[in-house]
Amino acid sequence: MAEQDSTLQDQVALHSEAAFEHEQAGRLAEAEAGYRTALDLLQLAGAGDSDEAASLLNDLGALCRQRQQPAEAERCFRAALTIFEAQGDDGAADTGNVLLSLGALLKAVGRCQEALQAHERAAAIYAQLCARLDGGEAVDAEVALAIRALHRRSLGELSGVLVEAGRYADAETAADEALARGREQLPAGDLELAGLWNSQGVARKYRGNYDGAESCYSEALAILTACQATDGPDAASVYHNLAGLAHARGNYAEGETPAREALALRTAQLGEGHPELAVDLHGLASILGWIGHEAEAKRLYLRAIALTEKAYGPVHREVAVNLNNLAALAARQGDDAEAESLYRRALEVKERLFGPAHPDVAFGLYNLARCLLKRGLQEEGRQALERALAIAQQQLEVGHPRRVAIEEALQG
Repeated sequence: MAEQDSTLQDQVALHSEAAFEHEQAGRLAEAEAGYRTALDLLQLAGAGDSDEAASLLNDLGALCRQRQQPAEAERCFRAALTIFEAQGDDGAADTGNVLLSLGALLKAVGRCQEALQAHERAAAIYAQLCARLDGGEAVDAEVALAIRALHRRSLGELSGVLVEAGRYADAETAADEALARGREQLPAGDLELAGLWNSQGVARKYRGNYDGAESCYSEALAILTACQATDGPDAASVYHNLAGLAHARGNYAEGETPAREALALRTAQLGEGHPELAVDLHGLASILGWIGHEAEAKRLYLRAIALTEKAYGPVHREVAVNLNNLAALAARQGDDAEAESLYRRALEVKERLFGPAHPDVAFGLYNLARCLLKRGLQEEGRQALERALAIAQQQLEVGHPRRVAIEEALQG
């Protein structure tokens, strides 16, 4: 019996190693088959709830996400999570790692609150593990480095989900801590710092601190340039964010070049039909619509909606963003009836995703109100503005650009 178990374990190792090699070579279907065979063999050996099975499930989940199979990816992540959670403290680091994978998936498919819960749990786990390291707990040096790296990652990713949840001050706090730890623990100019600076820039932008955001993005880009990494995913993200900052400031022409660069890089990395292109499609379109390229902007918005709906369905943040931007484009072209219809659809999606008191809902109401007032629907328009202001006063700090815009619209 022991000889049979040994043979099965050898087969597990053979299939899992082959799966990894297939994945690295881009042969994803073959990789998936290898991971599944290895898992079946572990079940046959009575080790279906082992660490090795959980690790393979996590790897398979990541692969299924690459293959745009979100439901199967979630099933794998949750199965891995169940195994590691059963180990208590011994499985804490692995539990946190799976939570990061699960949280990223849930954010991508538009389940923001569930994603936030996963990322908060992961950050709490790694904070506790780091506190034990700081208290002198003896662990292997490489393990300690890995735990500290995962803590930084958990804080950076938590910041991004907090932004989406509308908790901008909390997002900046998490990003600040991640960056502070990175600057303390990593060599100056380390590539990881570029991502941490970028995360802090995003948080600052959403809090209305545009100058602070620009400074962060500049730091990130300088590191990427020094590391000769301006053609990777981190660079695509920074270029996208620089374009978004130019848009927020009203410097639309300035945003076109980084927006096109972000889309080109992401397309090269992911392929033409990947749903994660939607964010860069709408980023470029939102610039083009203001500099005289309305037809191209509309095509990009519609393509972004199609990619998102195909992958994740119609109730998704990217769908709402693109409907809102299509509405703004229609309004600038004088089609106020179409604009109103699109603003209402965008607002409905936002409320279904985030509830009635999210900052994005406030600005959706503001946009709808301006359209209604332009169409002569004074009472309904003012009611929408008053509701927008109530949310903004609760969720946005005094002086935030979006809160100021709502206040000024009510005074006008």
